[in-house]
Amino acid sequence: MASSFTGPNSSRLFFLWGYLKSKVYSTRPTDLHALKEHIREEIAKLLEETLQAVMRSFLTRVHLCIEDGGGHLKDIVYKE
Repeated sequence: MASSFTGPNSSRLFFLWGYLKSKVYSTRPTDLHALKEHIREEIAKLLEETLQAVMRSFLTRVHLCIEDGGGHLKDIVYKE
């Protein structure tokens, strides 16, 4: 999974959210307890490198947002 987090412009946090959502709901949990259990199981399967990449990306975006005065980060989000 770590290879899915390559590229300076990838939105790692949103990818991680979508990835976890697809894995958790693929099992079609039938109640809140099952949903919580599936979430815990899928999070436990994540590689440490994946989580580190997500955190680095998030912190970079936060710092860039602060430097830009809270504006949109078009050079990261929309850069080609």
